[in-house]
Amino acid sequence: MADILESAVRGQLVERHDKLTGALSVFPDNTELLTLLHDVDAALHRLDVHTFGKCAVCGDPVETDRLLANPL
Repeated sequence: MADILESAVRGQLVERHDKLTGALSVFPDNTELLTLLHDVDAALHRLDVHTFGKCAVCGDPVETDRLLANPL
């Protein structure tokens, strides 16, 4: 189950990364887009280092439905 969740979330994040990169090629100075891209990249990094889905404060797992609704 965790592999399915990770795959789905990674797919969403990669798609968002690609869209934001494309938008930044048109609007390179847009700070909101840059912030979103940073957030997406940070979430992808958390997936890579296996800390995605863990609360940064207490370390408990975050609910699956919350992760799917907002993977950032």
